Amino acid sequence: MEKTPQSFRFPEQVFAQSSTNSYPESTIPRLWATRKIGYLLNQIRLKGPDQETIDQIVKLSIRYGIVTPYTSYLVTETAPLERKSKSASPRSSSTRCR
Repeated sequence: MEKTPQSFRFPEQVFAQSSTNSYPESTIPRLWATRKIGYLLNQIRLKGPDQETIDQIVKLSIRYGIVTPYTSYLVTETAPLERKSKSASPRSSSTRCR
């Protein structure tokens, strides 16, 4: 008995054609980096820190935008904060501690 090849079609599923940020492909490198950083952090917890491992964690976290105990990110507001009136200030003259 000869086997015939099977094919399956799912016309209701639509994927982006030529997007550089298409969902499955764009998340795999960041997912890999997250897992690698987790592994390296576990190695530091088990064996103690060494400069090569820390450098690798920092390099991956900067490249893929992952916050670690060795990196941080500053988020800035694009619009300036509004000034509050003196009466709304928590340190107005009526609420000051003496």
